[in-house]
Amino acid sequence: MKPVIFNFKAENEMNAAKKYYNDQLDNLGIDFIVEVEKSIKLIQKSPTRWAIIEENIHKYILQRFPFTIYYIDDVGEILILAIAHQSRKPGYWNNRKNFS
Repeated sequence: MKPVIFNFKAENEMNAAKKYYNDQLDNLGIDFIVEVEKSIKLIQKSPTRWAIIEENIHKYILQRFPFTIYYIDDVGEILILAIAHQSRKPGYWNNRKNFS
């Protein structure tokens, strides 16, 4: 499986969501992280399986939480551009495409 590289802003989004969910209910943030990790493993197993939204950018919609993972299936790695809440302004992460 290809290694996964997070854009630092995507990692910040994930950590902020974890904190938010933990503030709402004990351990809900942990559940969020588990869901993200499970999703990333699915992406690693079959990175081309999920919809391409533009050029080589794919999206994976989390099952339990209202978040979408935007990623690039690059030659030697998977680049996570955003872990975006679905009610946030669409495409706000577009300037992250060339972070590698």
